[in-house]
Amino acid sequence: MDISSQENQLLLNIQKSFFLLEPLDNFLVDLICLNRDFSQEKLLQYTIHHHIIKKYPNKRDYTIRFLKMVISLLEYNRIEAMETMYNEYVHLLSSKSGNKNYYYRHFIINQKISVIKNTYSMISRGTTGLCVWEGAMVLAEWCLQNKNLFQEKTVLELGCGVGLVGLTAIVNCKCKQYIFSDCNDEVLDLVRHNVLINTKDYSNLCLTLSEFHDIDDSQQNEVGDVLSDLISKVSGVNINDDSSVETLEEIDKDHSHQSEPNVSSNDIDIFNNTKISIKNLSFEEIALLKSNDILCDIVLASDIVYDTDLFPSLRDALVNVLNHNQTCKAIFACKIRNMDTFNSFVEILKETKILQVSEGKLDSQNLFFFSDQKMYSMVKILEIRSSKV
Repeated sequence: MDISSQENQLLLNIQKSFFLLEPLDNFLVDLICLNRDFSQEKLLQYTIHHHIIKKYPNKRDYTIRFLKMVISLLEYNRIEAMETMYNEYVHLLSSKSGNKNYYYRHFIINQKISVIKNTYSMISRGTTGLCVWEGAMVLAEWCLQNKNLFQEKTVLELGCGVGLVGLTAIVNCKCKQYIFSDCNDEVLDLVRHNVLINTKDYSNLCLTLSEFHDIDDSQQNEVGDVLSDLISKVSGVNINDDSSVETLEEIDKDHSHQSEPNVSSNDIDIFNNTKISIKNLSFEEIALLKSNDILCDIVLASDIVYDTDLFPSLRDALVNVLNHNQTCKAIFACKIRNMDTFNSFVEILKETKILQVSEGKLDSQNLFFFSDQKMYSMVKILEIRSSKV
């Protein structure tokens, strides 16, 4: 591989790490060691000037640290940093902190970015459902490794949070229907917003790891044709009457005035041939639903096994769903914070004599968009079935 190819690969690695908010100092050092005259402008185009980052900005503090690191490494190696680098750094330092509650996270799956609006706080406004948790990432990996199980199936997600798992399944797994459920209105509003971004702005999120300006003219037409074919196959999305996806500032302004629409239990639309529903449902309500209201093939849940007070209602909800469809299977991704709490949840399921519980596994392959392999050891996957099958 020549120097130019190595440089491009390092820039792509830096871009991926930047999108995921991961440490990237080693990649930057390698880039400088490889070519002291690397294109600083290209580095910015791959990171802070990328069109997705500009439209859906990530953590401001992370971007400041990134620019400071680049400038410091250049100065240490006696390389002159381009003026734009300093200007961007000073602008960020001197600008207002912006929204203190939310930022966007960018998850990479199969050359496509999933953009998720996310809160800074693990617990906000009385709920833990406004940010992406480790269990959701591992469960999304499980979905990608088991895509064949989802084809033409109806999926119910309990405690859906900001919607990462559901969006992964909708885009990649060919579900017949996907039902996001939670009992917090603010969480459901955030899910609606994230669904809007990743469906209405789908075409702009497809090409991310290779830039148009890096493709010669003969390849551009080919890529354009492929994208056109892909987009033409995607069902139209008319989730609301707005013709464009709202910016971060507009969403935060709307939210401050309580002007975002309430999420109803109605189906909102079809995307990628998957019927999408967002429902306000508690575990207690799910436990009382009739078969026509909740007949599903797969139940998904992540990071909802932490409060022992919720276990009885969660158990009853599972029993009801699996009684209506005895071939239904539930997959839970549980981050282990307290082993006694986790074991008590398993025991309360087994005590029913109706539910069979076993521990699932992930393949060693990593199809997902994060590099922290420790996450796998922190999260257990439970497979729950009806004993009547």
